[in-house]
Amino acid sequence: MAIPVYCMPGMAASSRIFEHLEWPEGYQVHLLEWDEPRPKEGLLDYAARIAQQITAHNPILIGVSLGGVLMQEVARLLPSYRCVVLISSVASPQELPSWMRRCKKLKLHHILPLARMIRFDFWKHTKRYKKLYIHYIGLSSPTYLAWCARELLDWEGQPLDKDKIIHIHGDKDLVFPIRYIGDCIRVKGGTHIMIVNRFRWFREHFLPIINSKISPTEESTHTPI
Repeated sequence: MAIPVYCMPGMAASSRIFEHLEWPEGYQVHLLEWDEPRPKEGLLDYAARIAQQITAHNPILIGVSLGGVLMQEVARLLPSYRCVVLISSVASPQELPSWMRRCKKLKLHHILPLARMIRFDFWKHTKRYKKLYIHYIGLSSPTYLAWCARELLDWEGQPLDKDKIIHIHGDKDLVFPIRYIGDCIRVKGGTHIMIVNRFRWFREHFLPIINSKISPTEESTHTPI
């Protein structure tokens, strides 16, 4: 039976960011997309909606950036999952950069336009990557972007079982600097958008990393929250 894989892109990105990953037979890949948050909907409620889309048993969950935060919360709601793969993301609120944690402590993210400050989309302003931005852009309404920034800083999630986490992070990530990141697989020269501009590294190393972590019969079970 094929191993189910669910992929969630980062803030304002579409699932096209996963287009360069190559999956052999034996994997069934499902690409997820961001949807406009509902009024007064928090991250945990949003995760519950995404979890309803995950109908396969014992999947691999992959999330990039904010998508990685979301997939950790989705994992808590599932009866079983093989592992959660974080790419250019954070495994706990403690891995957020210090300025984000200060904003959170002072609750500045509820009064300031932090979506502009966090700038997950900073690369759209660089000539080199502007075409990539146009190709990979997803949902990007002002309401959605503000929601993402607020929910990221409000996130109180506890770390998942370390044995079920694969964390891949670039040492040149400007959004989530490597100095704040705990145990991870470091990608030399990798930036926050390395899933796109370092896809050759992922083609070479990604599947071996996953296969070394799981087996087709491996299963993590817990009581859903």
